[in-house]
Amino acid sequence: MKQKNIYRIVTAALSLQLGFAGTVLAQDLEEVKVKPSQEARYLAEKITGKVVSKSTGEALEGIGIAYKELSATFSNSQGGFELMVPSLSTSIEVNFGDALVKEIPLKGRTEITIELTDMELAMAGRNSVQLPYQVQPSHYITGAISSIDYAESPAQRANSPEALAQGAASGVNIIRRSGTPGIGADFFIRGLGSLNARTQPLVVVDGMIYDLNEYQGSIIDGYTSNPLAFIDVKDIDNITFIKDGGAIYGTKGANGVVLITTSRARDLTTRIDFHTYGGVNIKPKNLPVMEADEFRPYYSEMLGSAGLSTNQVIGNRYLNETPDTLGYYNYHNNTDWQDQVMRTSYDQNYFIKVSGGDNIARYALSLGHLKSSSIMDEEDFSRSSVRFNADFQVTEKLTAGTNMAFSYAVNNLHEYGYESAYISPLNLGLVKSPFLAPNIYSEEGLMSPNLADSDSLNISNPRSVVENMTAQNRRYRFFGAYNAKYQFNKHFSLKTLFGLTIDKNRETFFIPDLGVNEEVGTNAIIKNQIGGQVQRLFSTYSDTRFDYTNTFGYAHNFNLGLGFRYNKNRLQEDRGYSYNSGTDDLVTLGSGVITLNDAYANAGNWVWMSYYAAINYNYLNKYFLDVNMAVDGSSRFGKDTADGMSLFGHRFGLFPSVQAAWLLSSEDFMSGVNLDLLKLRLSYSQAGNDGIGNYRYLQTYSGSNVLASQGLVRADLANEQIQWETNTKLNAGIDLTTANKVFGISLDIYQNTISDLLTLQPLQAATGLNYYMANGGEMVNTGIDLGLTARVLDGDFKLTLGAQAGTYTNEVKQLPYDQRITSVAGGEVITTVGESAAVFYGYETEGVYSSSEEAGSAGLSTYLPDGSLAPFQAGDMIFKDQNGDKIIDDEDRTVIGNPNPDFYGGFNAHATYKRFTFDAAFTFSVGNEVYNYVRQQMESMSGYENQLQSVRNRWRNEGQQTDMPQLAYGDPRGNSRFSDRWIEDGSYLRLKTISINYALPVDGNIIKRIDIYVSGQNLFTLTKYLGYDPEFSYTSSVFGQGVDVGLTPQFTSVLLGLKIGL
Repeated sequence: MKQKNIYRIVTAALSLQLGFAGTVLAQDLEEVKVKPSQEARYLAEKITGKVVSKSTGEALEGIGIAYKELSATFSNSQGGFELMVPSLSTSIEVNFGDALVKEIPLKGRTEITIELTDMELAMAGRNSVQLPYQVQPSHYITGAISSIDYAESPAQRANSPEALAQGAASGVNIIRRSGTPGIGADFFIRGLGSLNARTQPLVVVDGMIYDLNEYQGSIIDGYTSNPLAFIDVKDIDNITFIKDGGAIYGTKGANGVVLITTSRARDLTTRIDFHTYGGVNIKPKNLPVMEADEFRPYYSEMLGSAGLSTNQVIGNRYLNETPDTLGYYNYHNNTDWQDQVMRTSYDQNYFIKVSGGDNIARYALSLGHLKSSSIMDEEDFSRSSVRFNADFQVTEKLTAGTNMAFSYAVNNLHEYGYESAYISPLNLGLVKSPFLAPNIYSEEGLMSPNLADSDSLNISNPRSVVENMTAQNRRYRFFGAYNAKYQFNKHFSLKTLFGLTIDKNRETFFIPDLGVNEEVGTNAIIKNQIGGQVQRLFSTYSDTRFDYTNTFGYAHNFNLGLGFRYNKNRLQEDRGYSYNSGTDDLVTLGSGVITLNDAYANAGNWVWMSYYAAINYNYLNKYFLDVNMAVDGSSRFGKDTADGMSLFGHRFGLFPSVQAAWLLSSEDFMSGVNLDLLKLRLSYSQAGNDGIGNYRYLQTYSGSNVLASQGLVRADLANEQIQWETNTKLNAGIDLTTANKVFGISLDIYQNTISDLLTLQPLQAATGLNYYMANGGEMVNTGIDLGLTARVLDGDFKLTLGAQAGTYTNEVKQLPYDQRITSVAGGEVITTVGESAAVFYGYETEGVYSSSEEAGSAGLSTYLPDGSLAPFQAGDMIFKDQNGDKIIDDEDRTVIGNPNPDFYGGFNAHATYKRFTFDAAFTFSVGNEVYNYVRQQMESMSGYENQLQSVRNRWRNEGQQTDMPQLAYGDPRGNSRFSDRWIEDGSYLRLKTISINYALPVDGNIIKRIDIYVSGQNLFTLTKYLGYDPEFSYTSSVFGQGVDVGLTPQFTSVLLGLKIGL
């Protein structure tokens, strides 16, 4: 397309955005006709100016300059412009394309030169922020908002939305669940949002609620469904985090709101973009476990501790050194089992997008395919997706749009975690004896292709688990939204949106007999296991909103929005388990022993409706006030809630918010201050949490199958007072940007008070239940968010730095009980008033008794497994006697760690030089403590499992000084009990991503751009943590934070990519 035609299109788009009432008929600027506004009589001051490139000094043509919707123009071929404004103390806006570039205070000037940097033009959308129902200039924002544009992000080589956003938004702690591809991350906005209700934020994609399936469980241990994995990150235009608001979303906004906007056609030019990359994934360094020559004497010592005589130990086949002994070659190896389950793997990704249109319709169609492999053998994630976004100008007053996406994803998985340790390849790779081999050996020492069975130490063969066990999750999602807007006149409009989500989630697993240790079931010895689950979600969503917008005089800008939302969901789950199919070749649910079969089904429906109002007001573009209100009802609430009001025979919650801002930089008294922006913000809001589960106001029953006999058992008691939790948020903030955006800072101080906490309240034994759910309790998060930006260099070599950080303190203020102790992975966390929620609760240690004399003089005892009291001996751990009764028992437990970080965040660098672009992004967490369950198992020295090399320093001799206790079969005196031995500093600094991009020179006729890049992810992590990876999240529940149960660690990846634009 010729330059003049492109210029015409840009002119038309700008005319629409800037509020021109006239119709663009001309071929160039001089022919643009503008219908004068009735408020034009207030435009008393005329300013003139010029727009130039700061780097070259050349005039810039076609740049939009405007004062609100009352006055607008474009720079001409010499960069010049004239504009009428009401006052020389106001501000004007500079626009390029359909995006705001900057806002400039006039400060009394009638002549002005506007200098635009290359970076400002390249990142034109940076100063516009996506909010619910509108896009606003950043200087209009009254709340605590963090916004991330894909085109600007140093992490744009990421393959998931959570990876794109991690470390890029202050106050948003994004914790990657594990290194399993596609598994996602947990989002914690400004601390912990609940004890037993939903803890994750509301996600809204293109104006429609995006269901995260938090209520859906998995039959594959260690796996969590991640619907965000359906979204190709290259389809994302912007991610915005609303941290202090959420009232507009009523009972869904308590934990913050994440707005994801997908890309659309920005102009009428037909564009084709192709993006592909390939990558290699490198496994992390192995944990230092004992080799065969180290494990053999350990094993011999453990046999003696178990009560075997010397002759029995010598005669053990694993220790017999005679080559002609039966099975010698099966028991005399030095296998690195971690290398047997982990390996180097490869990734590939393909993406193509076509966008364009005409004056009637604009469209964007994309297709993508991703295959991402794990460093765990036979573990990967693949996704195929298609997305279609379109906008239509149906009539002069009627517009319509659609957003449709379909994705199909497959996860090939393994089981992880403490409940599945016997079939977790990662765990087995650590504990399996190194003198055994994955394959069977003949008596002549020849290796057979047949895999070995589980050993006599009752430990499965890791290689057999990897090759023969299957665990797969297959998911489908259709996500479509359709909208229409009718503009009655310049003041009144009506917009409606209807959306549909269809999910199907199918899981299967098969645990074979060969190579896997037998499990003792309730009624039988389990040889093999088969499991299957199907979950179906059908969800409809509608949102209808009436808007009134007006400017009174030239000073008072007012917008009123009134709306109604409705969301209906239907979920069906079917789950079955089958056992002992007779052979590993029969892997279907119907092939097991019928009397052992187990089945589960669930069908649930829930409805949410919300009436809402939003008022946005500003005076002179200097004083801003936003007032929001939502009135929400839900089928999850009881009829006798303590809070709220009754409507239509149901209980509704009321959620208000008030947000205000003062743009000091536009004041006359600031005219001599060299600032682009100085703004103060203050907000108060209430938002609710309806993630309390379905049917808690009813007495419910669940099915039970015992020996092929079906029956019902009581599952829950009715509670007609059950209601939402309420998060009351207070926020004060300041935004400051120096002249030409050389330096910027955004600082917020907040306090979030969560009341009516959903808590477990005890029941009498006669009910047959231990507890029921009820509202009662209060928790507070108090903290600070900080964002910094700095343009360090702006010449040929350009360098911009940024940093985001957050800190919070969590405290439980009220509970309906004294304390709650929760067991997790062999440890415990306690929730009690005056402490953070779910802090680690165990024993304090003070070293190891070096001698019998020291142990005797201490005089401490503990209870043995048989209930008898026994004194500690030389070589035992020294536990602190908290209550002074000389007995180490439950009464001596105390708080020994806190999983909440002192502060967290990320920082980044963006640099350009000629055709090269360099990006780097770091993430960090400081002060969070971690329970290393893996190390607890690997240093317990209580059985025949392999251990870390650190146990070579165990106590063996009278008088030996060490911090490692003696080994003892069965650990009768509890040396490995949950204590501060297993609590570690989980702080880390990670180079999350680094990339170098080179733009090849092209003529621009057909090929507009060719980029080649190389990118590295997780290249290094600085930490004192002794496990594989200090970052993990086994669950989004507060009761499992900071617990390392042995998930796939994150790994280093190196990618080589190509982008072509036509």
